Amino acid sequence: MSITASPAPAIGERRGRVAFVVGCIQEAFLAPVNQATRRVLRRNGFEIVTPMTQTCCGAAHAHVGELDAARALARRNIDAFLAEDMTAIIVNAGGCGLALKEYPHLLKDDPIYAERARRFASLVRDVNEFLADHLHRPPRGEMRVRATYVDSCHLRHGQRITRQPRDLLRAVPGLELIELRQPDRCCGSAGVYNIAQPDIADQVLDAKMKDVAATGATLVVTTNTGCHLQLIAGVRKARLNAKVMHVVEVLDEVLPARADPARALEQFFWSWNRPGLSDDRARAVACSASAVPRIAGVERERDCHGVQILIRLSPS
Repeated sequence: MSITASPAPAIGERRGRVAFVVGCIQEAFLAPVNQATRRVLRRNGFEIVTPMTQTCCGAAHAHVGELDAARALARRNIDAFLAEDMTAIIVNAGGCGLALKEYPHLLKDDPIYAERARRFASLVRDVNEFLADHLHRPPRGEMRVRATYVDSCHLRHGQRITRQPRDLLRAVPGLELIELRQPDRCCGSAGVYNIAQPDIADQVLDAKMKDVAATGATLVVTTNTGCHLQLIAGVRKARLNAKVMHVVEVLDEVLPARADPARALEQFFWSWNRPGLSDDRARAVACSASAVPRIAGVERERDCHGVQILIRLSPS
């Protein structure tokens, strides 16, 4: 049996029910991305359930060869999500999404979970993938900005999702999307690579930021937690006059909104609890759930009107 927060209701016509993957680093350090994801899904008619017994996707553990730990986490997530009545499992981080979709491979020799892993993976949808087919309320507000999109390697090469985020961005009135010269190149985050090999990762990041700078963009858009934090550090290091946002944050700015009392609560708690991120810390947290205890003590989330709010982050 899964413990679930009160469902966040659809806004307007109800078109379905989805389950939401909170993530660990995403919720701890980029909570506004999760908040924007919920709002955009709800405005497009989807009720959202958030299983409270979900845990880390296990990607970082698999990256460093801790496969038994990754399998244990996978089993917990499968149990948590398959206990829900929903039509899709939505994830907004490319790396986490790939890990979730690879559960059938991870658990292929498990006589109890192999079939359940296949069922679970068949429901997983990256938020860009999902919204490309379910954007029932198209953007109306303008965002007059020159933007560039930085692919997550896990999303581009692993999940083969490249068109959908670009289509969503091109649907935004006023947004000019400029392609990178080498969009298939890594930003240097690469799962835990920027933690394990920071010097080489910095060189990769420098090359990526030169490509970004050449576009003249003042908005850098991405779709993965590690990339997002890496690019924040890169923008600061290169002294670019640019902001880094997730695709759903862009949509959240331009989609027609209705009164939503939960939004004010989200913004209040995030502004109250958000720690300052130095360049090094922004890079350091783009690693894994296994690294979280070394970086910050994260308390349990608390439900408030269907919104998962991180109550406290203590310094490392």
